[in-house]
Amino acid sequence: MKNWNGCMMLNREVKRVPLNFNHSLHKVWSGYLIEDTIEVPKGDGYQCWETTSEGSPISPVFKTFDEMCEWLGNHPMGVTDSFTKQDWINALEDACPVVDMTTKKLELSGKEVSYEGNNNE
Repeated sequence: MKNWNGCMMLNREVKRVPLNFNHSLHKVWSGYLIEDTIEVPKGDGYQCWETTSEGSPISPVFKTFDEMCEWLGNHPMGVTDSFTKQDWINALEDACPVVDMTTKKLELSGKEVSYEGNNNE
């Protein structure tokens, strides 16, 4: 099983949190704002967080990684606005994914790939 803690993509990180973890989307985790950082509680759920600020969730908590990627693919945001579920799966499972901010081309494992894109535009 892949270790999801610390898996980063485009300033996105998958955290394993309790299934009943209820922290507001796009609100910085207060434990990151204090000198002695308090980490987000660990659990069996999957949640995508942004890491460009101190860190805040950008998705609800899901029972499976697949469900989380499905939700992310249906909720466009920023440079990933045309990512499909499969694009999220590919990018979050890759060791070092990169997206060119100008062309929005996705690079996985050092090789440029085109991504399907969705119709949410």
